[in-house]
Amino acid sequence: MGVAVARLPARPLALAGLAVVAVLSTPGIHDPRSITYTAALGSERAVAAPAAWLRENVQPNDVLYPYSSVFLAALPEAGEARGLPRAQVQSLLAALDRVDYPSGDLYVAVPAGTTKTGPVTGGRDFGSWLLIRVEGPFADRAAVLAAAERSLASAQAQLEPPVPAALAGWFELNRSVLCESLVKLGSGCGTE
Repeated sequence: MGVAVARLPARPLALAGLAVVAVLSTPGIHDPRSITYTAALGSERAVAAPAAWLRENVQPNDVLYPYSSVFLAALPEAGEARGLPRAQVQSLLAALDRVDYPSGDLYVAVPAGTTKTGPVTGGRDFGSWLLIRVEGPFADRAAVLAAAERSLASAQAQLEPPVPAALAGWFELNRSVLCESLVKLGSGCGTE
């Protein structure tokens, strides 16, 4: 786009227009690289207990959302489940195409950090991480996405203030991508 603008005869006007578009469009674009909140929660100490619990419980054909250091630490057992990416609708839907339906249980990893949470249905609090297990089977992609979105909504509602802006952003990004994915599948977001 920059090359095209540079070749226009009225460059100053075109550059001003490009700047306006850039300023107005950035708040609506989620860049997963900008959400680095979970990086600090990937230490061996932070992931040891939730990874051990997951290794004991995860089964082939279960679904893990979203990719996290807890799931990596739970290898090799977690490798039999299907991991789902976050932050991009197209990637998420493509990964769901590789799940065998009906799928098994769904595990959702929430990077709580030092934020305290109240009771979450199916949730297990490990301090830095909250793992939520939603019993399957799930019939299709929409059912998995809806369960993940409900889990995140429930966990977010149970956060005790003050909630760090980075954690609030993590929830906003994940829930918006789940909702966009559900809409692409013709389902509503936040409904059963």
